[in-house]
Amino acid sequence: QPTGAEARDMAEERGSILMRGDAVKFSAMEVLRAMNSTTLATGTLVQPTGAGSNIADPLGNVVSSIVDQVRVTDMSGMASFLEPYVISEIDANAGKVETLAGTARAASTDPTFGVAEIKPYEINTTSYVDRNISNLSPANYYAKIQNMAMRAMRRKLASLIVNGDGQASPTFFGIKSAKNDILMLADPDCTPKNLQWLRGIVKGYQNKDTQIVLGFCGLKRTKTLLGIMQQYDNLAYSAHYLGCAILGHPYTGSGRNLSYRRNFFFKQGAFIRHYNVAGGSDDLFVYHNANKQNTAVCINSDACLSTEPKKTFGQWHRVRLDRVATRNWHSWRGRLMEEILPAANILFYAAAVLLLLRPGTPWGAVALAVALKWAWQIVSFAKLAKRFEGGLVYLAAPLLEIYFIIANTILILIPLHSNRKFKK
Repeated sequence: QPTGAEARDMAEERGSILMRGDAVKFSAMEVLRAMNSTTLATGTLVQPTGAGSNIADPLGNVVSSIVDQVRVTDMSGMASFLEPYVISEIDANAGKVETLAGTARAASTDPTFGVAEIKPYEINTTSYVDRNISNLSPANYYAKIQNMAMRAMRRKLASLIVNGDGQASPTFFGIKSAKNDILMLADPDCTPKNLQWLRGIVKGYQNKDTQIVLGFCGLKRTKTLLGIMQQYDNLAYSAHYLGCAILGHPYTGSGRNLSYRRNFFFKQGAFIRHYNVAGGSDDLFVYHNANKQNTAVCINSDACLSTEPKKTFGQWHRVRLDRVATRNWHSWRGRLMEEILPAANILFYAAAVLLLLRPGTPWGAVALAVALKWAWQIVSFAKLAKRFEGGLVYLAAPLLEIYFIIANTILILIPLHSNRKFKK
C-alpha cells in the first residue's frame, strides 16, 4: 500500500483523472480504510454502495413477430416507388377450324395492369444520454437505451402494420385499412412458382365457412449436406402439419405461406394473445383458432412458394428454435399432435435395440422389421419429394430420421430459447 509522497502522487493523479471526466477505481482495501478512518463523532459510518451492471427488462417486453413478415424497400432519395403488378391476364379463344376458317378472329381480352405506389414513411426515436454516466455506474445505459429505441420503433411499426396511419387518405396502409377481406402472408424471401399463387391460395375459400388457408413453402435444392438436411426437415415438418389439417386436426401453420380473412383475424383478437411471444405469432394464431370447419389446405403447384435454405447451421438452428419455442403455448392436444409420430419412432427403435440385446432374439426378424420400415419411409418420402420438388433427399430419409429423432429430442428438453422466460 503506497504511503507518504507516493500516496500523494497517486491522489493527485486520481484528481487529474476526475477533472478530465474519466472514471477512477478504488480498491476494496482503500474503501475499508476510509470507513475505519471515520470518527464516531460524525454520527454515522460511511458504507459502500454496490451497483448491478445488468439492466433487467420488464417481463414480457417483446415486439410482435409480424414485423419480420414485412418486406422493406430502400427509398433513399425517392419521393415514391411504383411497383407494377398484373390484375388480369389475356384469355385465349378456341373453336373448330372449319368454323373459324375465313372469318375474322374475335379479339382476346386485354391484360389489365395496376401500379402500387409506395411512399417513404419515417419512424424515429429521440433520447439523450449523458456521456459522463459511465463514470457513475457500471451499467451500460447507452447500449440499453439504444436497444430500447430499436424496440420502440419495431413496436410502432407493428402498430402501423395492423392499424395503418389512421388518415382518411392513408400513406401507410395497415391490415385494418385493407380494402379486401383476404390477407396473404409470406416471408420477404419467398417466391411463387408462377403468377397464379394468389389465385391458387384463394381457391381454398370456395367454402363459405373457410377462414384460414394453409399452404406449402418448399426450399430450393442445393447439393450441400446442410441443404439436404434442411430439405428433409422442411418436408417432414410440412407433411405432418398439413396432413393433420387435411385429416381435420389443424394445429399449426407456417407464416411463409398462410392466409386468413381480415374480419376473422380481428374478431379473434389478432395477435393480442401472443404479444409476449418473440416469434411464431402466426403459428399460434392458427393453433388457437383453426378447426376442421374453418380451415382449408392448398397444396397444388400454383399455391406453393419456395425460398432459399439457410446458409449456415447457426441460422437454421435459430429457425428450429423458434419452431420449438411455440410448443410452450400449446395444450396437451397440440403437443400430442406434434409428438405422437416422433414418440412412435423412438419406441420402435428402442424396442429394436432392446430385442437385439436380449439373448435368443431372432435378429433376422428384427432386421426385417427395420428394413420394411425404412423401405416404406423411402417410398413415402419419394412421393413427397416428387410432389414438392424435393430432389433425391428421400434416399437418405432413414438416416436423417434417426439424426432428427436425437436432435429434436435435445432441442425440446433443453430450454435454450428466450420465449421460455415468459409465462403463458
